[in-house]
Amino acid sequence: MEQSLRSEKGGKPVLPEHPSYSPSGPGKKEKSNGNGSLPQLERVCEKKERSIRTALSFLATTSRKKAPEYHVRRADPDDEGDRASIMRLWLDNLPHITRDICLKRFEWLYRENPAGPALTWVATEGNEGEVIGCASVMPRRFVIEGEPHLGGLAIDFAIDRRYRSYGAALRLQRAVSEQVWGSGIGFLLAFPNSAARGVFKRMGYREAGRNWNGARLIRSFGKLRRHLRPIPLAATVGAGVDLLLLIQNRVSLRAAPKGCQVELLDEADARWQQFWEGRSSSIRFGTVHDLEYLRWRHSQPAVHSRMFALFDEEGELRGYLSFTRQGDVLEVRDVQVSSERWFGPLLDRFWQEMYRAKALVINIGLVGTDTMIRRFQRAGFLTRSVEGWAGVLPGPTLERDLLEAIHGDAWYLGEADLDI
Repeated sequence: MEQSLRSEKGGKPVLPEHPSYSPSGPGKKEKSNGNGSLPQLERVCEKKERSIRTALSFLATTSRKKAPEYHVRRADPDDEGDRASIMRLWLDNLPHITRDICLKRFEWLYRENPAGPALTWVATEGNEGEVIGCASVMPRRFVIEGEPHLGGLAIDFAIDRRYRSYGAALRLQRAVSEQVWGSGIGFLLAFPNSAARGVFKRMGYREAGRNWNGARLIRSFGKLRRHLRPIPLAATVGAGVDLLLLIQNRVSLRAAPKGCQVELLDEADARWQQFWEGRSSSIRFGTVHDLEYLRWRHSQPAVHSRMFALFDEEGELRGYLSFTRQGDVLEVRDVQVSSERWFGPLLDRFWQEMYRAKALVINIGLVGTDTMIRRFQRAGFLTRSVEGWAGVLPGPTLERDLLEAIHGDAWYLGEADLDI
């Protein structure tokens, strides 16, 4: 367009042809008509030409600006610079990681994991630029159709706010999904938030489960007083509701096996290893919960969990759960039973003991199948929210067996696997 406004020889602007003012018009000479219309037309055309030239210059300049070039590489956990960059990204972008536990968390999760050290990739702007993103894989031992397999949990995915675009995020996760298989990991599980979900789907992750949060009331007054006024009315209604909850629990316990005993402990012991060895071969899809894992998991920095265990009349461990308590609120982090028969009795006996301990509510959060969610609902838990998405990315050698197992069983991962 710019060239069409210039003559071939002098390079001066040439006005478009028009019979009213062009020398090529029919017998007309270029002159003013006495009222200044020709100079005015020239000024208009020159102004338009300048605007066009400015626009062309701007487009040429912006087209020469290249999009940021991202370089992705494996991080070295022993390198102080890499370690500092990773923890900086955590603190700036992952709200659940606080400064007081950051270094302890790195040592605990990235170095001491019994399934192996975490694998981390970092993205930089250019080959030697600042680290602007990180993504890690935590090795996790699984059982599929009764056989041991090494899987990975996609964790600690963070992109600096200045670079939050699909370019950096996709480049980083693509490197993870292409390079992780050489480490012996057979598949990946991811639990991205809504902002990152599209990135993981682009990488080929398939839906594996849902994020469900439930609650089981122990005492209702704490909830009712927020909605009922005056307070004496809430107390009266609450007393009636609490009586119904207590009756419901006792009726449910009548169906439980007789002679059961419970224990409240601070950590697992050798009985937990026997429990795991007795049930591992029957698991279609699930995570390993041997004694080594449990002792590591419950040593997590800043998380003080306890064990509640259910034994049959012969003293054999039949199920247990781990939980934390903040004030009057309980958070169940993991539930394991030897068979479905013991699922309800374990949760009912826990409710009974926590009623005596003056707790108000039992909360639980998990990622799993609808079958597992319904199991908790039958045990008295009400749905607080159903949100989020869990994705699975099979490795090159495990796709068929993995997908059949993961979609065909009542599996779940609790907070003891998800709050890392």
